[in-house]
Parts: sequence; C-alpha cells; structure tokens
Amino acid sequence: MRALCAGAGLLIFSLILLLITGCKNKPTRQPKLVSSADKQLVTKALASMDSLQEDPHNKIAHLKSYYTSLSEPLKASFARPIFKKLFMIAYAHPDSTVLPFYKAQFILSQDQPEIQAQTLLSQAAYYLYINQQADSGLLALQALKPYRAAFNDTVYNSYYALIAQTYYQKGDFQRAADYYLKAIKISEKLKDSMSMIGNYGNLAAIYSSMDEEDKAIPIKKWSLEYYTRHKNDAYAFIGEVSLARSYATLSQMDSAFYHYKRALALKKTGVSNPSVEIILYTNLGEIYYERNNLKKALYFFDLCKAPLAAIGTEEQRLMYVIFSTPAYEQVKTDLFSEIKDMKTAIQLFSDQNNLILVKAAYFNLYMVYDKRHQYQNALGYYKSYDSVTNILSSQANNKYITRLRTQYDLQKKETTIEKQQKQIERKTAFTRLLGVLLIAGVAIAAFLITYTRLRRKRKETALQQQFSAGLIARGEAERGRLARDLHDGLGQNILVLKHQLKDGGKIDAASIDRLLEEVRAISRGVHPIILDQIGFKESVYHICKHLSEKESLFISTDLQYNGELGKEKELQLFRIFQEGLNNVIKYAQAQAANIQTKIEGSDFVAVIRDNGKGFDVQSTLNSGASFGLFSILERSRAINGKASIHSSTSGTLIKIKIPIHG
Repeated sequence: MRALCAGAGLLIFSLILLLITGCKNKPTRQPKLVSSADKQLVTKALASMDSLQEDPHNKIAHLKSYYTSLSEPLKASFARPIFKKLFMIAYAHPDSTVLPFYKAQFILSQDQPEIQAQTLLSQAAYYLYINQQADSGLLALQALKPYRAAFNDTVYNSYYALIAQTYYQKGDFQRAADYYLKAIKISEKLKDSMSMIGNYGNLAAIYSSMDEEDKAIPIKKWSLEYYTRHKNDAYAFIGEVSLARSYATLSQMDSAFYHYKRALALKKTGVSNPSVEIILYTNLGEIYYERNNLKKALYFFDLCKAPLAAIGTEEQRLMYVIFSTPAYEQVKTDLFSEIKDMKTAIQLFSDQNNLILVKAAYFNLYMVYDKRHQYQNALGYYKSYDSVTNILSSQANNKYITRLRTQYDLQKKETTIEKQQKQIERKTAFTRLLGVLLIAGVAIAAFLITYTRLRRKRKETALQQQFSAGLIARGEAERGRLARDLHDGLGQNILVLKHQLKDGGKIDAASIDRLLEEVRAISRGVHPIILDQIGFKESVYHICKHLSEKESLFISTDLQYNGELGKEKELQLFRIFQEGLNNVIKYAQAQAANIQTKIEGSDFVAVIRDNGKGFDVQSTLNSGASFGLFSILERSRAINGKASIHSSTSGTLIKIKIPIHG
C-alpha cells in the first residue's frame, strides 16, 4: 500500500511541476505577426471558457476546436496554455481524445518546432500521469532530443521533472532524485516559488518511497501550507492525502486522521481527482479494517470503486483487491474472483520486483484461507509471506527492491507487418492441340522447372559463398584484433611489470587488477563468458542494458525463458540478438527496439523489433552486402531454427522459431 501511495504522491507533485511551470514558459521562437490585441482576444476567450460550467468532455471538445481555428502564429503563442488546460481536464475526467489530439498537432506543425516540442512534452505527461506508461513516456521524451538546443530554463525545468517521473516509475529512485535536484536548481534560479514547491514535493515523495518519512514530512507540510495559503484546493487535496499517509506509516494516527478528514472535507467542496481518491479511500479502508471497524472499512472500499472504474489502471485495481479482500471476506461467501485476482497480482508484482505488494498479497491470502479453516493453503501462503519478508529485510534499500521491467511500447501505432507473397499466374491457351504440342508443352515445362531449380541452386550457392567469405574475413579481422590487443595492451603492460621487477621495484595490486581486467575484456570478445556465469536470460538483459546506456536507443525486453534450450542453442541465439541489435544501431535510425522470447506450441520463439526506417529485405539479401542478416539466417539454420525478416517504413521485425525438442 505504501508503494501505491508514495507513487501517487510523486505523480501528482510532478504534475504540478510540469503543467504549471511548463505553461509559464516563453516559446523558444518568437511567433510572427501576432499583435497584442490578438493575444488579448485569445486570452479573454480562454478565460471565458474557464468560467463556463459545462461537461468536462464538452469543454475538451471546445478547447480543441478553438485551438485548431487559430492562426499559425497564435497557435505558437497559445499551444502551452491550451495543451495544459486539456491535460488538466483529462487528468480529472479521463478523455480518450486528448492524446490523439497531441499527436495530430505534432504532425500538423512540421514547420513550428516550438509547438512540436510542446506536443511531445504533453504526450510524455499524458503517458506518465494518466496512462501510467513509463516506457511510452520515455519514448516521447527521447524524441525531444532534436529540440533541446532551443530549450530555455523553464522548459528544462519541466523536462527534468518528466525524466525524474519516468525513473521513479521504473523504481530507480536515485536517478529520479538527481533529476528533481536539477529541476529544483533551475526553479531557484528562476525564483519560481510554485515550481520550487512542486519539485520539493516530488523529492519528498521519493523519501516516502524509501521509508524515510522523517525527511519527507517537513517538506510535505511546507508544500501543503503553501497550497492552503494560496487557496489552491486541488493541490491542497493532494497534499493532505500525501501527508496523512506519511503519518500513518509512522503510526502517528491522530495526525494521520486529522489530514485524512481535511482531505474528505475538500472532496465535499467539489474537488475531483480520481487517482488521489483511489489512494484516500483505499488507505482509510485499510486503516479501519486494521482497527476492527468493518462497517467503515467496507464503506471506504466501496467508495473506491467509482474512481477505479473511471481512471484506475490494472495495477491500481490489483492493489485495491489485495487490501480490500480481507474485509470483503467477512461479508461474502464467494471470493473466487478476488482470490484469482490476488494470485494474478502476485505474478504481476513479482515480475516487477515489487516485493512489498507481493508480501501483502501473500499475507492477506494467508488470512483469508485461515479464516475459512483451509489450513493447508493458509500454511503455504504464510511460508511464502515469511520468505518474502526475509528477502526484504536483507536488502540495503530500506526494504525496497523495485526495478520495473520495461514493456515495449512504440510511439507510433503498432506496426502492421504485411507478408510479402508473390503469386505467379500462368494461363495456357493451348487447349486444341493434344498430340505433339502436348508433348512439346510437357518438355518445355520440364525444361523450365529444371532451369528454375538450377538458377535457385546457383543463387543459394553464391549467397552461401558470400556468407562464407564474409565469415572468413570477419574471422581474420577478429584474429587481427586479438593480436593487437595482446601485443599493444596486455603485452606492453606485462613488459612494464617485468622491468619493474628487474629493477627491484614492487608491483602494486592495482597493476595486477588492470591486467586481469584486460584479460577478461579480451576473453569476452572471444566468447560471451557471462552466458556461463549468469545464464542466458540475465545475459540478454545485460547486453540490452549496456547498449541502451551506450547508444541513443531505448531497448526493452520481454523474456519468457526457463531453460528450454541447450547451451549451443543459447549461444547461437545470444549471438543472433547481438547481431540484430548491432544492425538496428548501425542502420535502422530507430528510437526504440525490443527483444522478446516466448513459447508457441512446441517452438521457442525469439523476436527482435525496432521502429526504424526499414529496408527492402529481398534486395538487401540479393546484394550480398549484409553479412549481419546472413549471419542471423545461418545461425538460425545451425540450431534447426527458421528465421523470417519483415520490414517496412514503420520498422523491422526478425522472428526466429526454434524447435524445443529437435
């Protein structure tokens, strides 16, 4: 529960930072032909829309329509405030049209980079705060790279806050804190108190996530006082819930209930924020259940259902199930769906390494089965709970091992891969002549078939020769590299040590360590030792992480592997992944790539995807110029696998099917 609440606290404070500071920023390029009178007219029109009491979805439609009616210079001047208004409404009242609108404006603003940059920032905010999709948010932020040279301090402030939120959602608290500190530094430089409060609030949320509430509470109180003093009820609502949860974590329940009651009072005034309401009601339901007040616990758990239905993610729904099921167990006879959901939650949060929630799910399943006198099941879940508790207690990061595994989500629409099939239709017009002509026709057909087969065989032989020649050339190049590494690096360092010994000198441990590291580096170049040391799955994670950090390419993984392949197949598939990713980096001009493995029937399937520019597969293979593609095809054949390559302007997909038993 603590992870849920801390995440929401950070999410909302980041929202404050992004949407308020970003909208105050001046465009990076001054729009042309915009008079002050025109600006005043637009400002008044927007103020008039704000004052209207109308359905939120109608207001979104009116804002979008009004923006599209503006001249191009006025769009450049008012993109930020209008995009901000759209976001704020969609955040409280989910609307599926806002994100497509941002994407459409990016396409329609090819000659206005300041608008394009704002659409990408808005898309990133939508993915992070509304959809809770860190990977998609990161892709939008990476797409901002060409525009960063024109960023001013205020835009960088918003940009750093979004980057920080991305790392936070991925469980990398240290990087998240680093980027918030960067944003705080800019806020102080700009003397922007609102932005400063938001960034410090984000930092406080990170402290809460790491169970350092003693550091978080003073900052949260300071932020809440600011919002209350400025009568900003929407943000005060967020602050009250966040501060209440911190006090509850420290078991200071009088202070916690004081702020929970203030939050409920703000809700009665009309403040609406479904994400925060989910946290508020779930927290209160959990607390009242622990205090044996079942009636109030069920009351707040029931209140939680409406915001969950409106905006809740699958993770939020499963968190709710974890904490509400013990209460509903006392009034429901059939808990089949709840128990099923809790088991799903264990699998999901285990995959995400969120052991706090896994622990809670195991304990609550234990309680459910214990109360229903199913003691064997209860004992099993209690053992699992105890095991996770021991794992958590041994960790240095205050019980947190939360590193979310990234899911592949390209910025563009999901690529539709068209199968390239050539159909040759031939019609015979010779229906009258059967005798000699029929015999001649058969002879000609036989000749054509034989000729076609010979051509195909020669082509395959030529391609095989090209591959072999490339393999030999690459082998010679590799031997040359090894010789240079041994002579220029390792050999020279050994020679230095020899002279040191000869002159009566001492060899320090650091020199020996450097030699060992050189030997390891050379060894890694010859054979991927990590396969033997940490196994296939972790080795693939390692190379993807290494290349992501080294190259300007976002690489995500979705690996389902439990040792189905032998060592030789693991090695060849590992090399295929290396070759495929190297090709993406060299040629694809892609922003993102994905490595996936899964079981399909009796086959083990491996997939390499990217969202690059694509290429003509057949002509590239026919040219013999791509050793990398031939290497992938040949390595697949070597392990009885079958590789297929599909490519279009939306990206490339390489799929390898390997029989598990064969």
